[in-house]
Amino acid sequence: MTPVPIITDTGKARAMLVRLSISTWTARKFDRKATDKVNDANDAVREAGRYNKHLLANAKAHADIMKASGAARATHYDQTLPWADEGWRLLPTANYFNYMDVMRKERRAFDAAVETFIDQYPTLLEEVREKLGDMYRREEYPNAYRVRRRFSWDIEISPVPSAGDIRVNLPDDERDAIAEAVTIRVQRATETAMQDAWDRLYHAVAHMQDRLGNKETVFRNTLVSNMRDVVDVLARLNVTENEDLEAMRRRVDEELTAFDAESLRDDETLRSATADKAKAILDAMASFYAPAVEEVSAA
Repeated sequence: MTPVPIITDTGKARAMLVRLSISTWTARKFDRKATDKVNDANDAVREAGRYNKHLLANAKAHADIMKASGAARATHYDQTLPWADEGWRLLPTANYFNYMDVMRKERRAFDAAVETFIDQYPTLLEEVREKLGDMYRREEYPNAYRVRRRFSWDIEISPVPSAGDIRVNLPDDERDAIAEAVTIRVQRATETAMQDAWDRLYHAVAHMQDRLGNKETVFRNTLVSNMRDVVDVLARLNVTENEDLEAMRRRVDEELTAFDAESLRDDETLRSATADKAKAILDAMASFYAPAVEEVSAA
């Protein structure tokens, strides 16, 4: 089947590009004195290593910001597809409202963590003096106002490039060559995005088959909940409206998410039957999909 293009004949886009930018203060500082001490103690040259100290060692409030930032990036990646340009991701219009909703929640968590940290910052400065000992340098700590400005969050939206957008004062053959290059670039990026969608489904099914197929293997409740999350988001990420992907997604939803993890653990027959269904789905996928990675980790 010929894939459906991202840009329709009427000029409407089935997707857009999105970029998430989160800035944080890592609170890490290179310490030349400590570095020289370690290198000298080991009879090593100065270039042998560098000691970067954590200015806020064991500060939970700071760690919570980094955790919130990581969670936001993970959600951003889960709700989008890869794109050729660094930093940009493909966001299907079908998933736009869901994406914005979950990212607003992630931002609220991030902002709340930042405000808690800033409130505690004066106290943390007193506590860290004892934790760092001789490595403490008060001048290495910005005031609360400057620290607050180091945390930022931004989401940018941009249209997917289109050959029809090439409006430059060049000879027709040059303009056509640029338009063709844009078309090829978008096509390749779209193929990469859809490969990622297939990979998500394949690896989720392969992981379930591996965990359920070995009766000695213990699995968590997330084995099923993660599968449900995958089939849910892929219903909105199928930007080319690929019929094979949608058929496999529906089959996975019907056959592998019908029972919860507890039921699968308690009923060996059900567990074995579900593992067989997962294997059958993998076999069916092989006729039109080649996994990017040959082996799937069971971790």
